[in-house]
Amino acid sequence: VSVPVFMNHLYKNFTCRRTLPDGRHPVMYVTEVGWYVQHPGGRQAPCTELVQAAYFARLYLLGRAASNGAVPIYWYDFQNDGIDPAESEHNFGLIRWDFSPKPAYQAAAVVASMLRNRPFAKAIRENVTVSPAEQNRDLIRSGIVKLYLYGKDSDRMLAAWTAQGDPQIWNRKCKVTFTLPFPYESAELTDWSGKQLSMPKKLDGNRIELELDFLPKYITQK
Repeated sequence: VSVPVFMNHLYKNFTCRRTLPDGRHPVMYVTEVGWYVQHPGGRQAPCTELVQAAYFARLYLLGRAASNGAVPIYWYDFQNDGIDPAESEHNFGLIRWDFSPKPAYQAAAVVASMLRNRPFAKAIRENVTVSPAEQNRDLIRSGIVKLYLYGKDSDRMLAAWTAQGDPQIWNRKCKVTFTLPFPYESAELTDWSGKQLSMPKKLDGNRIELELDFLPKYITQK
């Protein structure tokens, strides 16, 4: 199930269209959504700790885009329920059984600091080029490469990553060239873990070429 697509459908067709006897619209909640870290031998492309971290950040980025924060999302769960790597219920947590943080815990802290109360502004799809390109598929229009802008005025943040799109290409890597929605000189680049990165070289017309993979990168306006 695509949580953002499902959220968007329910929010528009249930929350917004229905009215309670007191005149209020019903509130929708997304509860117990999460991905467990899988044993390496469990499947061809297991959900590793880094993949879980990426899914956490992307879930909340997409959730903000789908409902602008109107739909609360509850992650399942905070702590692993045990230490058996082959037991799914022992591996859903943001932290391990011994309270040590997993990468998803770091990703949660960073995406929270990046999203804050910034409203979703738009998905950037115009004048974007992706390398390598694919025949018969537009990676931007199909949603496989995502450039999502949040915030307004002088407080904006751009989140960028690649989605799966193909079970055999879960870690899609590419270079994306696009126009920054705010001045290059005021931009800061941060990775999924909060590490500050060097901004790529500025091209003509406030454009940059950014290397992306499945883990979100953030460009904020300082």
